[in-house]
Amino acid sequence: MKLFQIIPALLLAPFFLPTAYCDERTHTPEQMEKLAKDGQLDAEDSIRPAGLLNFIKGDLPPTGKASHTLWTLGPTGVIGVFNHKSTSDQFLVQGTLKGSPAEGKFLSGDVIIGLNGTKFKSMNLGILIGNAIVEAEKPANRGKISFEVWRDKNFIARNGKQDMTNVDIDKFFNEASDDNSLYDWKADEERAEEVKQMGFGKFPVDPTEFTAELTIRTFPEYADTAPYDCPKTKQILEEAWKVLEQKFIENPKIPRSGRGGAVEAIALIASGKPEHREIVKNWVRGKYSPWKPPVEPAGAMFERGKSAGSQSWQHGYTGLYCAIYYEATGDDYVLPALEKFAINTALGQSAQGTWGHTFAFPSFNGGEFHQMNPGYGALNAAGNRCYFLITLAQKLGIEHPEIDRAVKRSTQFFSSYIDQGCIPYGDHAAYASDDSNGKNTGVAFSLKLLGDDYGAKYFAMLSSNCAFTRRGGHAHDYHGNWSSWAAGLCGPEVRSYNERNLRWRRTLCRMYDGSFVYASPTGPYKTLRDPTATEVLHQAVALKQTIITGKEIG
Repeated sequence: MKLFQIIPALLLAPFFLPTAYCDERTHTPEQMEKLAKDGQLDAEDSIRPAGLLNFIKGDLPPTGKASHTLWTLGPTGVIGVFNHKSTSDQFLVQGTLKGSPAEGKFLSGDVIIGLNGTKFKSMNLGILIGNAIVEAEKPANRGKISFEVWRDKNFIARNGKQDMTNVDIDKFFNEASDDNSLYDWKADEERAEEVKQMGFGKFPVDPTEFTAELTIRTFPEYADTAPYDCPKTKQILEEAWKVLEQKFIENPKIPRSGRGGAVEAIALIASGKPEHREIVKNWVRGKYSPWKPPVEPAGAMFERGKSAGSQSWQHGYTGLYCAIYYEATGDDYVLPALEKFAINTALGQSAQGTWGHTFAFPSFNGGEFHQMNPGYGALNAAGNRCYFLITLAQKLGIEHPEIDRAVKRSTQFFSSYIDQGCIPYGDHAAYASDDSNGKNTGVAFSLKLLGDDYGAKYFAMLSSNCAFTRRGGHAHDYHGNWSSWAAGLCGPEVRSYNERNLRWRRTLCRMYDGSFVYASPTGPYKTLRDPTATEVLHQAVALKQTIITGKEIG
């Protein structure tokens, strides 16, 4: 898909998300039920945040660490930002996707102020709009949805083609005036206001309001049991699989085509279709596979005398997906690679049973294994996946004393958080939340593999409760997506509730062509894993083809 009439994307979001991203925890059970059903609370329950931006008065989203998240409005094709990170009442349009229902209906700078004939109150507009799209997609509603739009006819003329929402104010000021020396004494805020008023003086606000009526595709209705026994879920999956199939087909006219990917491969395996297994089997043996037989033995990487970066991330994701593939298919071709991934991960563990951004290399620890993590210590966002990898490898019959000892050390460390809170960032006390960047997930699966049903249920239920909004941490939304996979360990009923509460967000991530995007890219972090494949792993849980998509353990 190509962007049509879109201002360049924002670099967004602070390193650590504020507690507002999980503000539904302050709601009563009755309010949470109403949010799930209606997408909004009654007026008396809705509080307008102080300092809420007013786009129709010329306010623009902040930049830097205070930047607002860029959102897509799902299959409508509208892209933009809300005027508050959680509770908002306006949506500033940045552009539309070419070929989408919104193409030709909006301009950059339009402000969405209402939905289906009703003006917005301050609320979580993401939940409201996501649920409205679900409603419009029902066959009885024929895909009809409308937005109330405020348009400043001079917005583009005043702001130019550049991205006014992500401009350096000093640079812009210097371009707006040959000499800014008169303003050197002024505070940044005052100078910013000067610049803004200069634009308004030349191109004053020329407002108009109108209704933009869109027609989106219809789907069967969601079943109460979704993603289990649900015709809409099945259609969403079929369309997503078609998107993923194309990623494994080389086309000389398309650069980097045919490369596939580890998470894309697992998403195809999750279908259970023989043709998908054949695609992945061929890819595993092809030039782009990260799971080919290794050219050097396990442990060799530690003999080179220096540490290498990001090994915990590399092994905790690429290696773990290799283990998941082997568990699902029994394809012995990847077994040598899996053995090496698991042994290296065990060797790279610290004395505390944790992993940092990279391994605890002997070169960092006076020539000894299993000492301190480099840098600032443990990093459990990667470490919980490393733990999952070595416990799954052990379960799959890979025998090595280093793996056995590493499993024991990690179990002692991660089990210490049972009944205390969720897994923290690193070597810290338990985090006072239900989840943070999906860090409970690897621990829940690991404890289940080890037969600790109580511990597994504890962390899986925390992950299940991580609904409505994502939970904390920096980096990309991909990490938070892991929470729902652990929720599947709690059974269909719990998993269905978790999915219901997150459906608005999944809907805003689902594009008109069946692909998915991440709703909140953050800071300098690019897409870490394929969003369409990630969503398949949420929806394919009823098929029970992989360990993270519902297949029973043991």
